[in-house]
Amino acid sequence: MTTASDPNAESVPHPQEEDLRTSPLLLVRRALASPVTIATYILLVVPFALGWLKTELFSPLALPGYVLYNVGSAIGNALAPRFEFWVYWIPFLGSCYGLAVSVGVGYEWLRVRLTGSEPGGAKSADEQRRRL
Repeated sequence: MTTASDPNAESVPHPQEEDLRTSPLLLVRRALASPVTIATYILLVVPFALGWLKTELFSPLALPGYVLYNVGSAIGNALAPRFEFWVYWIPFLGSCYGLAVSVGVGYEWLRVRLTGSEPGGAKSADEQRRRL
């Protein structure tokens, strides 16, 4: 049941394409595990973790993670002063992921605004069908 595509037919925009431009929840959902989110998370956690394990490996790349860890430790110490410092790794990892997701959402929003298309590059479902 294949139908011949009419070259004069108007392209119908994909429903999700319009949703992406208007729905912030769709942007957040796409950004939860996007490559930009993962790269940002790795850049925040790995340099700080290496410096935490061995001081010789502490680099300037660890500064954003170090700031997040210190802020989390100060808040955690004010709320529950008897915890060891390793306990603050849990909120540190969560705050790094939250910051990485916000960077990912910003990237997805900017990408949709600039290109006006889906990740595959097609602007509508009709164009995707024509490519096949």
